[in-house]
Amino acid sequence: FYILFLITLTSCEVETYDAKKAYEHWENGDIGEGVEVINGQFWKSAHWTYEYVVFLELKPSKEWKEKFFRNYNTKENLLGKYNFENNNHLTKGPNWFENPDWFNPNSEFDVYSGYGGNYYWNEKENILLFYEMQL
Repeated sequence: FYILFLITLTSCEVETYDAKKAYEHWENGDIGEGVEVINGQFWKSAHWTYEYVVFLELKPSKEWKEKFFRNYNTKENLLGKYNFENNNHLTKGPNWFENPDWFNPNSEFDVYSGYGGNYYWNEKENILLFYEMQL
């Protein structure tokens, strides 16, 4: 019984730099329709609590974006145009899972605070850069 209990409290660590797999882990396997996954990386601990870090670059449909912005209450969480000098706009992954090279918001992106991270929306290019961390 004790061994069975220990097995239920542990899981496998996940680390992927594959964009679709990163999105699947974040979205629990359901990519769904209406979003193109361009880049991604994901890490999840082997601990029984759900600890993770995710970076995504997405090109969403209008419907997907509207649903995301509604679910994440972005109107209330707008921080303004990206400014690298503003600490609230920065995204810094843990040193053992650093920001990917492709994760480079610029002044064309609106910044939104979110669940353990920031979301960066570029209306002109229709690109959503996405960072969440739960540790």
